Amino acid sequence: MAMVQILNSVGIGVMGASMGVSPRHDLTAMYVKFMAEIGAYAEEGAKIMMANDWLEEPPQVLDREKLARHKH
Repeated sequence: MAMVQILNSVGIGVMGASMGVSPRHDLTAMYVKFMAEIGAYAEEGAKIMMANDWLEEPPQVLDREKLARHKH
């Protein structure tokens, strides 16, 4: 499962590089569509990995109001 996530990341990176050098606008549009599909697929894979404790949950935004109420 981790290998699939790595391949998803590499695929998105390669498509991003391809978009930068492609003179054809139709290919750029196709790359964007494929990148969105790969991203959705990767997100589902990450959820499966977190549900099975194979991947830690990503860092969350701090609750600043809760921190401000905390007394030392």
